[in-house]
Amino acid sequence: MWDYAVLAALESGPAQTQARLAAAIGRDKTRLIASLDRLEGRGLVAREPDPADRRNRIVTLTPDGRALLAGCRADVRAMEEGLLADVPADDRAAFLRTLLRVAPPPAG
Repeated sequence: MWDYAVLAALESGPAQTQARLAAAIGRDKTRLIASLDRLEGRGLVAREPDPADRRNRIVTLTPDGRALLAGCRADVRAMEEGLLADVPADDRAAFLRTLLRVAPPPAG
């Protein structure tokens, strides 16, 4: 789950710092490192020193990371469609609106 959250958070652009990325996804920055190590090892993200402060790392989504994220989202949509296949369209729309009200997507 956390690896997916990292990939999704990076979709719109590079993280300014690892600390800001951790805050954006609600993850403790010390625990984020294991996810970043794993994702970088698979070639899904890249970390480069911040030119303004070399102690910080700028994290970016790679093309492979973007492709994996798109595939995950397609799989999730397919599972949702299967789960909700027998629910009438009006009920499905109301259910999805309610979900978005109680658990809105993160800003950003």
